[in-house]
Amino acid sequence: MHAQNKIASRRYHLRIYKACFVGTDAVDWLIQTRHAHTRDEAIASMRILQDHLVIHHVCDEHVFKDEYLFYRFRRDDDSYTCYKDLKSFYRGQCLSQRLHNKREVLRDIHANGQLYRSSFLGCDLVEWLVDNNEAFSREYAIKYCKKLMENDIIKHVTDDFRFRDDRLIYQFTIDFSQPYLLCDISRFRRTLSERSSSGTGSDTTDTGINQEISTSHSTISDDEFCTPCKPNIKDDVSNSEQKSDTHIQQPQSVLLRHMTAEELEDPDTPYVKHKVRVFCDSVGYGFVIRGEGPVYIQIVDPEGPAVAAGLKVRQYLHSVNGVNVLRKDHRTVAKMIIENPGFVNLVIMTHKRDTFS
Repeated sequence: MHAQNKIASRRYHLRIYKACFVGTDAVDWLIQTRHAHTRDEAIASMRILQDHLVIHHVCDEHVFKDEYLFYRFRRDDDSYTCYKDLKSFYRGQCLSQRLHNKREVLRDIHANGQLYRSSFLGCDLVEWLVDNNEAFSREYAIKYCKKLMENDIIKHVTDDFRFRDDRLIYQFTIDFSQPYLLCDISRFRRTLSERSSSGTGSDTTDTGINQEISTSHSTISDDEFCTPCKPNIKDDVSNSEQKSDTHIQQPQSVLLRHMTAEELEDPDTPYVKHKVRVFCDSVGYGFVIRGEGPVYIQIVDPEGPAVAAGLKVRQYLHSVNGVNVLRKDHRTVAKMIIENPGFVNLVIMTHKRDTFS
């Protein structure tokens, strides 16, 4: 918009508003340049930018409208500096652009049979920031990079580690060198929504859950799993008849990577703690656990009390009623939960990629 002179000083009621654009002109320009297909789509996309404080009405009195109203990019009046998240985003964008041709830092990296494109090592970025006077010390550079990671500007390639001054591999979450259309912003929002709703166990059928619940108080071998749920009475007979000649199939783990108790206790762990209270209904608590220290949630009944309390698959159990269970096996943890008559207090650990406001 700057390059095509859509941003300019404008006068209204004897007052001059610098570096602004007109709502109607912006909608026309977005359609002409194929940033949007319809006027409604253009308005909706600009309002997303306004919601995220990228643009604002010059007097902060109107949402974006297809009318003769003046709006401004916060980057043009430096008001973005009042918002830490937006400031961090622009700093990340600037850093990405500066590193674009620095192949000694940003490059394709092979590791463990995988190719990670446009990636960088944490120690390389820290060193570059110091050498180029972007940070006056390695400690400050590390703090700066951690802030970028907290704001989802950079990420560990497998989301398993926070930022470290080490030979861990990281990437920018957005390819800032890629030209985008404004209508892409709706796709980014949908992707975020889908990520925030992942891990609910909605792809598990009620039948499968009932079959697993019915075995919770049966004799379980070392490679099977148990559940902190009361048995389903209607399945007891059929299961007991089959137990003698049919081995229970172990389901595939839902974990993306198995974490150790030490990794979860590390101050730099990407997992955050939450306290929840789960009430027991006539069937049970409504979730299945696995693991041999730490224990994690394998299945959540989409209609049970656990999902109502906020439990999701891939969460780790940190404590049960105030007792640390990171190094206990699933049988011990299940017994601790089942012994509670009406409700259980849990501290769960959720990966930051699955935690959204």
